[in-house]
Amino acid sequence: MNTNRGIADFLEQIKDPALELVKNEFLAFLGEAKKDAYAIVKENAQNVEDWGVALATGELTERGFKLLVDEQKGSLAQFLNTVQIEQKARLERITIGLLNILTEKLLGALLALVPK
Repeated sequence: MNTNRGIADFLEQIKDPALELVKNEFLAFLGEAKKDAYAIVKENAQNVEDWGVALATGELTERGFKLLVDEQKGSLAQFLNTVQIEQKARLERITIGLLNILTEKLLGALLALVPK
């Protein structure tokens, strides 16, 4: 996967003003996740970034992307079941929030960046 460019580089190419808040929220979640003490949260953040870049460059298909996201959500759900209740809400907001923003709000815009 292309790791020379970060997901922020691709998000900057999305000029739709309606997605500006979504892009900022996504980057805030990503930054928070990368600073988290739990390795699985950091791993999730890295995966989301790598998959977003791969999707935007055409290295990953939409179907492959969605399969990876679904698998990651399952793994995260299993992990979250073991975390104490206070921490669970915060971790869920960050990890699931990242995946939901990417799939529900930014997927189409990233796919539009794929070279034809």
